[in-house]
Amino acid sequence: MGELTVTSFDIDHGKTREGIISLVRAALVLAESRAGLVGLQEVDRLWPRSYFEDQAAVLAKTLAMHHLFVPFARLPGRLGGGLAVLSRYPVIHHTFHRPGTAESVLQRCTVDFEGTRVTCLNAKAYPGAWRSIVQICRGLRTPAILTVDAAPPVPVPGWLNAAAMGEEPVKRPLRHGRPTGAVFFSPHWRIKTSRVHRTQWSDHWPLTAVAELRAENGSDRE
Repeated sequence: MGELTVTSFDIDHGKTREGIISLVRAALVLAESRAGLVGLQEVDRLWPRSYFEDQAAVLAKTLAMHHLFVPFARLPGRLGGGLAVLSRYPVIHHTFHRPGTAESVLQRCTVDFEGTRVTCLNAKAYPGAWRSIVQICRGLRTPAILTVDAAPPVPVPGWLNAAAMGEEPVKRPLRHGRPTGAVFFSPHWRIKTSRVHRTQWSDHWPLTAVAELRAENGSDRE
């Protein structure tokens, strides 16, 4: 079985540090990452501040990927800001949970990764919702991944944190850094590499990780 490449990116509705709204730079970063699965946070759908674009659909068309969207708030017509998953793999199922505060949402989908069903979870790390998200993760028994906009309050017990080697995702901007995406893998995986994309134009740094499934007997696949 091949490798799975996953990227987590808070695109902040495409806003650059200059205040310009454009998805072109985000699309270039995602294309460069070569991710098969992408968890996006702060994605707009038909919202005035981003010129009424369906941003997940635009990125998916540019990257030739499937797209799934769920809004943060319970608004009519699934409008406003939300979460999105982009996938190069066939999507089997898509749903969401509202684990805590009014705007907290956990996006959940299942994809066919080379014949294996993989659960993909995507969220913003709201402190009030994180305990419920951890419980959902701990209840999964099949291969799964979790993408988050930034380092959560506490890790998911037993899951692997794909923070770039020698680094940890940061929750707040530092003097020489910015909030960095986080990717967690269930114990079914072995992480091979991870990297932070230090984009100059964005207030958020995406993280990309590459992993492979462990052999069925629990040992690493050679």
